[in-house]
Amino acid sequence: MKLLVTDLMMNGISCPAGWSGLGNRCFRYFGTFRTWARAERDCLSLGAQLASVHSFLEHHQIQNLISESGGGNQETWIGASDAEENSIWFWSDGRIFQFTNWCGGQPNNAGGKQSCVVMNYSVNTCWNDEQCTASRPYVCVKKL
Repeated sequence: MKLLVTDLMMNGISCPAGWSGLGNRCFRYFGTFRTWARAERDCLSLGAQLASVHSFLEHHQIQNLISESGGGNQETWIGASDAEENSIWFWSDGRIFQFTNWCGGQPNNAGGKQSCVVMNYSVNTCWNDEQCTASRPYVCVKKL
C-alpha cells in the first residue's frame, strides 16, 4: 500500500481510518461477500459507492489495495453495470465510463444475465461481466 500512502501524504488528502487515498478519492476493500446490489448499498451506508476505475494506474493501485488487505487476487466487485440497458456501461458513482480492462472475449453477457463487473478475473486479473446476484468481496470509493 506504499503507493497509496505516498499519494495520500503528497496530496494532503485526509481519508477516514481504514480508507486509502488515491488522487482526490478514498478507497476501501471489504472482504465480506455480497451481491453487487448489496455491496453498493453497503458502500452507500458509508457515504461511498462501489469503485469506479479511470486509468490503468488506478486499476493497478486498487489491485494492490485488495491484495494488501488480504484479498489476494480474489474476484472483486467494482461499480460498473449495464443493468439498465445491455452493453451501455456506467459507473454507479455517475462518473464517465471510459477506461476499461476487459479480459479477452469480455464482456460477453453469458446466458443474457451478466450485468455487473468484477476485477481480478482469471490469471490475467482483468475485468469480467458477471451475474449481479453472485456474491463477491467489493471495493468502495468516496470522493473528498
